[in-house]
Amino acid sequence: MRLRWRLPLAFILATAVLAGIVALVSALMLRPLFLDRLEDDMARQARQYAAVLAHNGSDVDDAQTLQDLTAALGTAGDIRLTIIASDGTVLADSETDPALMENHRDRPEVRQALAGNEGRSRRESTTLDRLLVYVAIPLP
Repeated sequence: MRLRWRLPLAFILATAVLAGIVALVSALMLRPLFLDRLEDDMARQARQYAAVLAHNGSDVDDAQTLQDLTAALGTAGDIRLTIIASDGTVLADSETDPALMENHRDRPEVRQALAGNEGRSRRESTTLDRLLVYVAIPLP
């Protein structure tokens, strides 16, 4: 190959490699910021749902009404919502029948919420086999 073509090809290759390195470093640096923002948004949505529950009060005392409201709000917000009792029993879930779900009391974010604090965790889902972000807030 003549020198006339080698120089532009070397330049294009060097530019592609450099662009790849910049993209990789940017992704690695921005990922934690994105996940922090996601957790903040999830906490805000959870607090909004808590306000809906507090406002409806006795209207959601029965299990089916709580399940229906949770499913409707989860669908409307395109999120998963789970209501957990103080003993870790799932009372309602926007995607699954709560009767089929295991006790959640030993999950890190739930333990924090049961202690009265906002709980957050990033961990592998054993069901989905991928990293998921979880946020739990205590309900009044």
